[in-house]
Amino acid sequence: MSSKHFIKGVLTVILYPFSVLYGSIISIILFLYEKGIYTQSATPIFSIGIGNITVGGTGKTPHVEFLISKFRERYRIATLSRGYGRKTKGFLAVNNKLGPNEVGDEPWQFFLKFGSAIKVNVGEKRVEASQQIHTLFPEVDLLLMDDVFQHHAVRADFSILLCDYTNPFFNDFPFPAGRLREFRSGAKRADVIIVSKCPAFLSATEQKDFRTSLHKYAPEVAVFFSTFIYGSYTPVFQSSISIIPTQWLLVTGIANPKPLQKHLQEQDACLAHLEFADHHEFTDKELALMVSTFNALDATSKGVLLTEKDYARLNDRAKLALKELPLFYIPIEVKLLDDEALFLQKIDLAIKDRGQFQNK
Repeated sequence: MSSKHFIKGVLTVILYPFSVLYGSIISIILFLYEKGIYTQSATPIFSIGIGNITVGGTGKTPHVEFLISKFRERYRIATLSRGYGRKTKGFLAVNNKLGPNEVGDEPWQFFLKFGSAIKVNVGEKRVEASQQIHTLFPEVDLLLMDDVFQHHAVRADFSILLCDYTNPFFNDFPFPAGRLREFRSGAKRADVIIVSKCPAFLSATEQKDFRTSLHKYAPEVAVFFSTFIYGSYTPVFQSSISIIPTQWLLVTGIANPKPLQKHLQEQDACLAHLEFADHHEFTDKELALMVSTFNALDATSKGVLLTEKDYARLNDRAKLALKELPLFYIPIEVKLLDDEALFLQKIDLAIKDRGQFQNK
């Protein structure tokens, strides 16, 4: 055992009693909501909640985009996010007069990608925000709420829990000994679990073993598996790019860059990696570091590669500082490995069931 793993193990043992205390407090809060002592409200629009019980990095944003792509032809969609990292407060309907500083990087990414095809919104108080969306956009009949598994005051009609394949919650502990926001058994509140960031080829035996581990904590919940598909390298400054580089300085400000880093390494295409915290806004010093690091790399066909979320967060100051670089971003899409039709059918049936309930 390495010294790093030994120290981590010792810290886990020391902090475990505090994890039990933290998890117990969250369980009491959930119990109070369940018994109606604390008020939990439904949304006026059929809502799907996409969340996790782990702190960050399970792939919520691309899974929201997956749902948008699958349902936008049949339903009029709105999204609702907290807008993490934004410099504003309260409810905002996103429009082209705003930007990532006002609404957060993930909602701004939705707006850049889907434009007027959907209604993108931010608001910390999800119940009030959903009511405002219903008032402003009465035509909307499907609301996608990002990261609401711990927002107990709002009740989604259909709840999707994401579990990172590379860091599954059944191997983790509640804070502070681990990265869980509650006990593992909280997974049973989900309608479905999607194991995200899986290898593109995951055997039936591996899927069965993973389901067995998940069903220890959520025995009645259906489990699906998804993987990332990386798109074409896309230039940030369209007019200045004639040849797409083959090797990259990877720059990330996301919770878990390991899948993308592995994707590049498998192609022998990752020259170096500058890693920043999730939702990070690049400072002038950091932008200068990108330029100097890129210039120091010894390669004939090199470029700077951002994630799509980091691209969405670039402001005019950052673009000016990086304008001389061959700057690209790489979009990602979600693909379910199996049973996509069954997954979508479950959501369609839930939508119909709510409609039937309302008509009674």
